[in-house]
Amino acid sequence: YKQYPDFIKENVIFDAKYKFIDNGLNRDDVHQVVCYMYIKRAQHGGLIYPLSDTNKSKFKQRTLNGYGGSFYTIGLPINQEIDNYALFCKQMMEAEEMLVKSISTIIT
Repeated sequence: YKQYPDFIKENVIFDAKYKFIDNGLNRDDVHQVVCYMYIKRAQHGGLIYPLSDTNKSKFKQRTLNGYGGSFYTIGLPINQEIDNYALFCKQMMEAEEMLVKSISTIIT
């Protein structure tokens, strides 16, 4: 049985979670990403997750004790109460652009 992260490039690994983690990170989710980082010898990794607050995005960096790598959380606003498909697509494109920009700052 093999597991793979959702995003891996060079020295960066991210896993997407499809649950709200506004009230704190799930320990198992963090351990999963740290294991991916250890196996691939990556210095950067983290979680991408939806935010219940649709007005802002979140980007946070932490240093892993003992390992020396950086752990990031990237929260993306996803409006689940919108009834206009075109507006939803526009908001998702904006969230995706923010995600690409956030990951780009880590890779470079």
